[in-house]
Amino acid sequence: MDNLKNMLGLNSDPVEEATLTSADESMIFLSALKDECTDDEYKALVTEGATEMELYGLVDSADIATEAQKNIVRLNKLANFNKVQKRTAIRLAAAAKDQMFDKYSKFRKLMIQYRIKIYNKYGNKAKSEARKIISNSHRKASSMHSENGKTIAQKMDNQVKKFNDEHK
Repeated sequence: MDNLKNMLGLNSDPVEEATLTSADESMIFLSALKDECTDDEYKALVTEGATEMELYGLVDSADIATEAQKNIVRLNKLANFNKVQKRTAIRLAAAAKDQMFDKYSKFRKLMIQYRIKIYNKYGNKAKSEARKIISNSHRKASSMHSENGKTIAQKMDNQVKKFNDEHK
């Protein structure tokens, strides 16, 4: 019975103590930076300052930053068409009453339920970690003595302010 409760997520276990890797922290920082920049600003900051970001500990490696920048550019070009194409495929499957659509629908609902459970269980810890990563990024960027450092520090300061305003 306990195994069934565990499988269904009915036990209210305490939040597991987990730590993020430096690569995870890098991606959180880059995501926060991307939210504050236009595409051109972000591209320029990452292209010109990836090595400097690595030296000051903002990213795990310059390669991660440049790859993330390339992926974002690619996504922007293809994202809209791919979204429309995938939605159309799903609607065609639904209209055809395909069994694959029934399975897709069933498991999509389960995925959403479990995602909500994960958000509920780890939400406060995630908020705390994200706030800490963004604040640390602001502090590290402030120590950079370059124009990129000033820009990144300003963008991270904006993120800290937004985060604090949203979570009061």
